[in-house]
Amino acid sequence: MVVGGIAVLCRARSAERATADLDTASGAREAGVTVLETLLARLDATTAGPAGVELDTDFGRARVDVIEVVSAKVARDSEVPDDRLYAMSHLWAIEMSSPVEITVMDRGTEMLRVEARVAQPGPLVAMKLQSVQNRGSAKEGTDLLDIVRLTLDPDAGERVRAQLRAVDPIIASDCAEFVNRVLLVNPALMARKVQRAGGTDVTSEVIEDVAAILLDACGR
Repeated sequence: MVVGGIAVLCRARSAERATADLDTASGAREAGVTVLETLLARLDATTAGPAGVELDTDFGRARVDVIEVVSAKVARDSEVPDDRLYAMSHLWAIEMSSPVEITVMDRGTEMLRVEARVAQPGPLVAMKLQSVQNRGSAKEGTDLLDIVRLTLDPDAGERVRAQLRAVDPIIASDCAEFVNRVLLVNPALMARKVQRAGGTDVTSEVIEDVAAILLDACGR
């Protein structure tokens, strides 16, 4: 299932940024071959990082990162909010994912059309709320920008609110904690990070508005 920047581009109305790799998530497997092992078995594959692989495509080399998610019981039993939200948001994303048709265009010409399962806006926001604090400064800004765009998007934003209102209370509670921890401690600083990532119209007031929307949805 597709997560990360490409999933955000699929779910929001406008393409706000470019992304060069493909982030995916897969449920944990007790037996059999994992997705990453399947990709690494290809003759053209090379290892990229702890959970990634580079492959040949018709458009050049491409990197695919695969997140193997722990079981639901292990995720719920974690007493560390960071670890719990990481695992539970990815499991939620896998459960809620839906097929999306993706078309590759080159100068107005269609080059390829595929269908893939893509994460929904609510789980994407949950995943990115957790990941912001664990990223380098550049990635931190793009994660914050993705949260803002998904929350304020006319279509995706409605689904973000609805999905957070309906999600497992543990996920909602952890999301609320991370909204306070990430967005509201210093909205002006967060706005500057988003601006450096390309969201030049995002101010501290916008950050506060996004936080209020998410807290309302998480508070039921």
